[in-house]
Amino acid sequence: LERGLRVEDINSADDLYHLPRLSRETIHQGGALFHADNKERYHPTLARTSGSSGLALECYLDRESNALEFVHYWRHWGWAGYRLGQRFAELASIHFLRRPQIGGRIFDVQRVYGRLLLNSMKLTPANVGEYRALLARFQPLYLKGLPSALYHLVTLFAAAKVAIAPLRAVFSSGENLTREMRVAIESAFQCPLLDCYGHMERTACIAQCLEGNYHVLSDYGLLELADRRPSGEVGVEIATAVGTTLYNRAMPLLRYEIGDLIEVFQHPPRCRCGRSFLVVRGVRGRIAAAIVTPEGRVESALFALASIVPGVAFLQFAQQRPDRVEVRVVRTEAFNGSCEATLRRCLSEALGASMEVRIRYVSLEDTDKEPSGKRPVAISEVPRATAGSRFG
Repeated sequence: LERGLRVEDINSADDLYHLPRLSRETIHQGGALFHADNKERYHPTLARTSGSSGLALECYLDRESNALEFVHYWRHWGWAGYRLGQRFAELASIHFLRRPQIGGRIFDVQRVYGRLLLNSMKLTPANVGEYRALLARFQPLYLKGLPSALYHLVTLFAAAKVAIAPLRAVFSSGENLTREMRVAIESAFQCPLLDCYGHMERTACIAQCLEGNYHVLSDYGLLELADRRPSGEVGVEIATAVGTTLYNRAMPLLRYEIGDLIEVFQHPPRCRCGRSFLVVRGVRGRIAAAIVTPEGRVESALFALASIVPGVAFLQFAQQRPDRVEVRVVRTEAFNGSCEATLRRCLSEALGASMEVRIRYVSLEDTDKEPSGKRPVAISEVPRATAGSRFG
């Protein structure tokens, strides 16, 4: 209304520039104002973001957008030869945290999908042989996981001198992928690793092809590469990611400030794979940071706990010594005793009995910030090499 715009004024993607950008804070403040008036028509489900780029958001995702989400990732896997129904393994933690009845197990099998889920929270030097035996028995053709979880797996396999059967491809997403991680994972499984970038709000997706290039999937969402500035490298600029929903009609977000930076080419190359999607250098998203437990667990998926514990707006983990971690919890008005019980259960499952966990309830302003202004999920003084560039 402030800009005098009408619905009929928006006829193309270029017309979106007449709209102001939408920040995460604005969505928090607006609440139901960002829900479609007829959202129930689309049979939506309520999901929560992880909060890895700021405060956790609640999003309504309609049924058709859930189906299209699956189709887009199915297509990406297909670039590496995957066909629906073929066996694949996945290093996971949230699957197990959401299901207390199987929380103590190291694996779960979903045969209808051909999927072996391996509990990344249980992966330690002492039981790496069990994971190798599960992979040998299930014989997956593909493997999926967070880059840091995949790297932890192959590092343990190498230390134990465990032979690994080759795969057709490995798929990673969810955090920055360093060159060190890529080399180790591809070498261990003797196959290419295809990386992918997306987010729960579903406004943008960037996927890597077998040529190693990152493609902006313009039929998934409209990604605006805004505020371009020099990167310090010839021919490459840094842009702010601003996305617009194409399919989620229950809660469409227009010109949403995602919170990540994109490395873009001043003169984008044509990819030898033949796909016409725009090629970018890559994404500067969430940097893998982990809490290392005394028995050798490397927990880098703690950022996702905010998405499954009601009443939590943000979590920050601070580890000063191997057997102790402080968990700083930023609560919402919905937080109650049941939420706290769920939080304590998840922390116990993720960090194990050998870790002393101290919970401290704080305001967002009381959590630590990086020079960039972002608030890291994990701050650890326990040595572990995680630094590096996403690209490799």
